[in-house]
Amino acid sequence: MKGANQSPDDQVELTGEMLSDIEEIERLIDEMLTYGRLDTVSSPLTIEEVNINQLIENLVEKLQRTSDVPIGVQISGPVSCLCDGHLLERGIQNIIVNGLRYARTALDITVTLDELLTIIIDDDGPGISPDQRQQIFSPFTRLENSRNKLGGGFGLGLSIADKIISLARWRDYCGGKY
Repeated sequence: MKGANQSPDDQVELTGEMLSDIEEIERLIDEMLTYGRLDTVSSPLTIEEVNINQLIENLVEKLQRTSDVPIGVQISGPVSCLCDGHLLERGIQNIIVNGLRYARTALDITVTLDELLTIIIDDDGPGISPDQRQQIFSPFTRLENSRNKLGGGFGLGLSIADKIISLARWRDYCGGKY
């Protein structure tokens, strides 16, 4: 057994690494289950009036705790819409988390409501080349070559966001850098 002849300090370090691996596997399973559930949605969406200002404010507050990148928000007045708030929040969160992963110094969220609700999430990261923009929505796709625990996900976040947008029949525009 590998840990049998190790010092107590080495065993503590090994235990910490094992717990980190288990947490990573749990996150992967959760993401895979979420992705799979979106394929088999048999019940109708829970449509209700959602305060978009509050939804964005809550997401920013939660995500800002784990990121040094400042998140700016610009919302054109009070915005609410009829939608499945849980799914909308999950989709927006996945896109923001992805943006924070690649942002250099800032991430900005702009929300407008004219005839359509438009949410633009823009970061100052390296961007995605036009020929790869549809590819990023495929499950398990990661454009960078390396996979490291500190900076990477599983390649499911944007595919989950894309499924949510498709499921809710929201329109997705992938222009500019993203």
